Amino acid sequence: MRQKLTNTVIAKLNCPIGKSDIKCSDTEVSGLKVRVTANGSKSFIFEKRPRGTGKLKLETIGRVGDITIDQARATARKKVLDYEDPNYMSRLAKEKARQSFADVYEQYKAVKMSLLAESTREKQQGYFRREILPALKDFPIESVSRANISAITLKIQQSGREGAAQDVWKSTSAFLTWCVQQGYIGVNPIYGATPQFNVKKRERVLSLEEVAKLWHASEELTPARCSLVRLLLLMPFRKSEFSKCVWEEYDGHYFHVPADRTKRKRIISLLVTEFAEKQLPARRNDTDLMFSADGRVATRLDDKLLKRLTAVSGVSKFSWHDFRRTFSTRLEDKQNADYIAIDACLNHITDAQKGVAGVYNRANYAERMKVVMQQWSDMVEAAVNGQ
Repeated sequence: MRQKLTNTVIAKLNCPIGKSDIKCSDTEVSGLKVRVTANGSKSFIFEKRPRGTGKLKLETIGRVGDITIDQARATARKKVLDYEDPNYMSRLAKEKARQSFADVYEQYKAVKMSLLAESTREKQQGYFRREILPALKDFPIESVSRANISAITLKIQQSGREGAAQDVWKSTSAFLTWCVQQGYIGVNPIYGATPQFNVKKRERVLSLEEVAKLWHASEELTPARCSLVRLLLLMPFRKSEFSKCVWEEYDGHYFHVPADRTKRKRIISLLVTEFAEKQLPARRNDTDLMFSADGRVATRLDDKLLKRLTAVSGVSKFSWHDFRRTFSTRLEDKQNADYIAIDACLNHITDAQKGVAGVYNRANYAERMKVVMQQWSDMVEAAVNGQ
């Protein structure tokens, strides 16, 4: 059926009983048609053989009523020109194969992020979910530019969160470098062009008097949080590594944090001194989690709790990570300090394990670490008891 399509003509079109649909071709523009289905739905379509192919291709233009006949004709005329281009089908195939930023990120999350330490993985996924994907999820991955990333980080900087802006830039750069390695893009558009972020260097070291104040202030917290804070003051674990401990990771003498939960992907085992043992929480019957308020999830040491502890203790602004720096600094200030064992307690790669030397040095310094942990426990106990 062919005739000039008008509103009147289209309104009179009906699908005969027994057929699934009918098509009426426009005499004004080749390829433009109206399709009417058995349920009465009417839509403009474009159906034609692209040059160089022998197969009809059908594309939907839009529903009748949503667009006018004039708009449908304008779209169809553009498609006529496209179909005359012998490279049109190959261009369509390339566009179809293009992947969005969000599509590629899902692959990155499953393949690369799964190899990261849990705390690092959760932090980066949070940045992508809150800051990056809302702005870039529908972008073709090859179209992402430095300006796109800068627009995200500048907005964060304007809110005063310089550290978060820097982390977003680093997380995005790591993702784009992976995209280069996988062949999705040719170059990382932000590599070597890191902006200047006004991030203050972390230098806070607590005095032993401040350690004692925080210790006593922790009595105002719930039992699980009190135990967690005190044990972190005594044992230089990262908070995210330690807060998720289960009872089977404590053997009565040592805490053993598994490799998949540590930043360095190496198991870390630290001595639990007699003084530290007294700070262990009571074991619950409804969970194997060592630190939990409800038996379902591990206790979190968030910024709200940090502010509360700061207010109660009177200790000036500090972070949870400062506990590790305090452990290291105060022990290294001692005469005859065992620097290698102190670094090993922090689960750092010591100088003796770097480079060529590291290929041969497989020592774990267990006995020396035991001595260091006892030294620090004694220092904290003396400060807490006012000695």
